[in-house]
Amino acid sequence: MSVRFSVLVATAAAAVAATAALSACGSATPPASTPSSPAASSPAHGHASSPPALAPIIRAVTLNTTFSPDTLSLAVGMKFQVIVSSSVVPSGLSLPAHCAPGVSYAANDGMLSVTCPAGGGYLYTTEHPGTTVLSATVRPRCSPGQICPQWIKDAALKVTITPGVASVQG
Repeated sequence: MSVRFSVLVATAAAAVAATAALSACGSATPPASTPSSPAASSPAHGHASSPPALAPIIRAVTLNTTFSPDTLSLAVGMKFQVIVSSSVVPSGLSLPAHCAPGVSYAANDGMLSVTCPAGGGYLYTTEHPGTTVLSATVRPRCSPGQICPQWIKDAALKVTITPGVASVQG
């Protein structure tokens, strides 16, 4: 009886291990806090391969009547996207008169570059160490014929750019 029970326990343990191994299929990268050994990332053939590329870290900043958050500290090369609320119309933001999707423009004396993605918002990249302020003037967005509040707000986003590797800052 005890041999049969041991066989059942061993079979159940093997089934649990197989299920765990199969459920891990499809996960391409280990969690960031888990270091991987060089042997684990090298193919069995002896050819060296580079680790999979990680997606860049892009900070989200919303613009309504103010920027939220109103300060950022990023490394050179990091990106942040300004997402404008549908309730306001911004001006400023260091944008050219016509911001063509996919084209990068220098902003804030070259401290930043800005791209207007096709999907909306404004994608900024930090270019040089230092501190700069991204300014915008916002007004309410109103439909024609609608009574519209008469206010104008100035918003400021302070961006501190540090030298360093963008992928380890967050």
